[in-house]
Amino acid sequence: MKEMRPWAEKMKEILKALKLTQQSLAAKTEVYQSYISDIVNGRNQTPSLKFISQIAQLGISCEWLLKDEGDILLPPNIIGIPLYDIQASAGAGNLIDFFDNPAVITWLDIRAEIVERYGDRRIGAVRILGDSMMPTYHSGDVAIFAFDLIDGDGVYLLGLDNALFIKRLQFYPERNQIVIKSDNPAYEPRTIDAAACQVYFKIIGRVVGTYNWN
Repeated sequence: MKEMRPWAEKMKEILKALKLTQQSLAAKTEVYQSYISDIVNGRNQTPSLKFISQIAQLGISCEWLLKDEGDILLPPNIIGIPLYDIQASAGAGNLIDFFDNPAVITWLDIRAEIVERYGDRRIGAVRILGDSMMPTYHSGDVAIFAFDLIDGDGVYLLGLDNALFIKRLQFYPERNQIVIKSDNPAYEPRTIDAAACQVYFKIIGRVVGTYNWN
């Protein structure tokens, strides 16, 4: 097995390739400058998965990041995002806690234009299971989502009753309610009071696109 180079060396190359200072990279990846400084100076040789995924979103090749293979930069207008080893149900639901730092199945190269309007916000992807969002989404589709993005009515990745779902949300602030809907009319909508969200309901991010394996 090929031995990985020290992250201190790799981080210096990343800064050079992106033409960024430690301070500007810290701002783009939502970490303190000291976090990057510790990597550069060899005090941190295990960067977090979140940090690595945000580096990939800046156009650094995941193959280079994780395997020391290939070119450091992806082709122009291409970025890498993680496909998490979880499944978001569009049907009955899977009892998975998304916030337990899920493993990554693989990294997907996508066109930057898909997510460029969301700035430096962290992007990820999950597989969809079930038929409740048909015909918009089919079981096996891969949904691309922006973490912590709540931007009015739309399709979201959400946690509900310890399960993950891809559902359409409609917000009614005047009634302090959120309606959870399926695009498949065979499934009944569910209305919840926004005041109860902290207990059993969590919006993880807005779905902003899908990944085409072809």
